[in-house]
Amino acid sequence: PDDDDDDEADYEEEEEEATDLSRRCVEACYHAAFCGRGPPGSTHWSPDASDLNFQGVLDYLSSSPPIDYILPPEHSQGVHSMLSGVHYSPLLKAAVAAEWDNLESRKDVAKRAIFEMVLLAGAAFDGPVGDTIRTFAGTAMTEAGGGVQYMGEYACSVLDKCTALPAARRARWPEVLGEISAAAAGAEQYAVVRRRFLEICCEGKVDEATLEGLHS
Repeated sequence: PDDDDDDEADYEEEEEEATDLSRRCVEACYHAAFCGRGPPGSTHWSPDASDLNFQGVLDYLSSSPPIDYILPPEHSQGVHSMLSGVHYSPLLKAAVAAEWDNLESRKDVAKRAIFEMVLLAGAAFDGPVGDTIRTFAGTAMTEAGGGVQYMGEYACSVLDKCTALPAARRARWPEVLGEISAAAAGAEQYAVVRRRFLEICCEGKVDEATLEGLHS
């Protein structure tokens, strides 16, 4: 009986941990997908909304979660029903959605920094997962009818430039996280993300001008 009690307690603890991880992943997916909107429920633009969303993703990644954690559909409804389009998917899929800010836009630097930061943290995009992410890039889940497709060329081009393997990126993530966290919020943090993305993810083979040129 004692063994059964211990097993049940372990199971309940694992369930609580999984639920907490899902809750935090839902919040991070919201911040990544809806960068530019600000906190959940916000409907008005504000100058600091995009950075609030960047900080939300950074906070999640600061806890070193399983970067390729798959968000179950029953949990994707928890914080915001609009996330239903990213269930059974990792955070990287949410990062390529085009809801408020858009990766294709040069001015949406926080959105691009989120995308690059998730890759720096070691997100995988090979095999079927990569196909899903590339196909989903530029999708707006909340447009009338849902799943409206905009341009996803920039996201796919950046993935092509990210040649470092997930394990190599993951190994460098603690030091990168430390540098991002030490920088002033906003432009300084985005600049750290971009510089380290070019150095680590692109293995120093791509310069910033080339990355910016992917927009045109």
